[in-house]
Amino acid sequence: MRRGLCSWVFAFGLACGGRSELRTAGGGPSDAAPPDITPDFLWYKLDETSGSVAHDSSPTHAHIGIPNVAWDDGAVFDGASTCGTANVSETFRQPPVTISAWLTPAARDDQTSNAHALTPFPPNAVSGDYPTAGGYGLGLDVWTDGDAGRALSVETGNGDSIAFHSMSGAFADGERHFIAVVIGTADATIFVDGKQTTKTADGITPSVTPTPFHLGCHNDDVGYGTKRFYKGRMRDVRVYKRVLGAGEIAELHTNGPV
Repeated sequence: MRRGLCSWVFAFGLACGGRSELRTAGGGPSDAAPPDITPDFLWYKLDETSGSVAHDSSPTHAHIGIPNVAWDDGAVFDGASTCGTANVSETFRQPPVTISAWLTPAARDDQTSNAHALTPFPPNAVSGDYPTAGGYGLGLDVWTDGDAGRALSVETGNGDSIAFHSMSGAFADGERHFIAVVIGTADATIFVDGKQTTKTADGITPSVTPTPFHLGCHNDDVGYGTKRFYKGRMRDVRVYKRVLGAGEIAELHTNGPV
């Protein structure tokens, strides 16, 4: 009986007795195993159902306390005060880095999309920004003052004009998107829902100690007002210390949030 079970398991390409083999639809072995897309630096699944701690499932174990966070199919941020920060390795501020997150923005009118001369910045969902020094991060906001405020924003460098990129689009209140930015040594590639959208210049950020990593806000500069906070739901935040290829990004999108 046990041997028959193993034969059945192998027919579907699953593990049996410590071994595994991938098979094609025709029954033969596949040419390649799927890529290993387990995060190697930070990984916040955000599948908690209570409490105020976002647990890091990567080897880094940089758990983040997030006061007043709510849980409903992910972490829910209020766009006014909810944010958590952990201190991480300075290598986060040096390429290569890949950041991805599933974001469901909520409509907001607490400010305007062009407040503080940042249109519609700052990247406020996942951010390693340090005031005046820049950083890497991404955000997605749905401001109610016009279509230009329905925009993805990323930060890819050292805080000068080439460090930011904004992309307006058909982003809507309550609509979930998979956002990824892949930061190499010369440029950054932005993906929306598994597809490459654009490339933009990047820059190596200066080291700062301690090095911050934020969930739910851009940085600690209160001059941004509530605009520095993300409003909406967040799931499955991943940070890799390598460049993910287009195929790996597409697979992350296909797999959905953990």
